[in-house]
Amino acid sequence: PKSEHGAGANERSIAVKFRRHVALLLFLAACAGTAPRVLDVTELAPPQQVRFERTGEGVVIRWKPSPHHDRAAFAGYNVYVSQRSLIFAEIAKLPEPVRVGKDSTQVLLRDLSKSATYFVHVRSRTREGDLSLPSLPELVIRPPAAD
Repeated sequence: PKSEHGAGANERSIAVKFRRHVALLLFLAACAGTAPRVLDVTELAPPQQVRFERTGEGVVIRWKPSPHHDRAAFAGYNVYVSQRSLIFAEIAKLPEPVRVGKDSTQVLLRDLSKSATYFVHVRSRTREGDLSLPSLPELVIRPPAAD
């Protein structure tokens, strides 16, 4: 049966639906590229010798730079802190990181509970947002011993 609006109306309807589908596909393609990838250690190594020190202001996390810190794509480090181990956590389930620039090799963590245990690892980060494997071993910061 013919449309009461004629054949031209049907063609316009198809064109509108087509444009919507194309827009949706472009949006999905753009979103697909936003999740960070974990790069092989030969492409982006994690920082080395990660350690911590308690200070009067909090806990300082220090490390030696990634061997790839001088590459153009290198952007810095992500420091992940949680009250549960993160070593096997999926990227999507990692907590919001403390972001550190490429020339920094330490970060001060303030406001950590003195009665809680914290797990910390550091990952190298590219300008595109891709990540290295986590620094090993994962740091475990336990409550200070009672005096």
